[in-house]
Amino acid sequence: MDKSKMKNLGINVKINGKQVCRAGIDKENFVLTSMVSLVHREGGSEGRVLSVGGLDSDASEHLNWYHDHLSPGDRITFEVIEGPFDAPLPSKDKAVLEESDLQRELKRYYQLKEELKEHL
Repeated sequence: MDKSKMKNLGINVKINGKQVCRAGIDKENFVLTSMVSLVHREGGSEGRVLSVGGLDSDASEHLNWYHDHLSPGDRITFEVIEGPFDAPLPSKDKAVLEESDLQRELKRYYQLKEELKEHL
């Protein structure tokens, strides 16, 4: 196959019919992922997250287009697409996302602490 005629593919992501992102990397070497993570831990702690990210292999740079929590009943649609693609989030947003995750986990910690205070 003639590489000069190949177009990079990406992933169009929608939640409940609402456009979330058109993730893709216009480079020759890349990795692109869309992942739903569902976690349930002993003690009732749980998480539901949709992440869309990838790796620009040429620059060894991790990229993120979307990272947010899901609710029961959410419908996620993935479609393989050709460009144009959305630009990834600026790398500083990753720190903001991690801070948001930390705040959510702390909130859950204090909820559990209050619920279990009679058993501690």
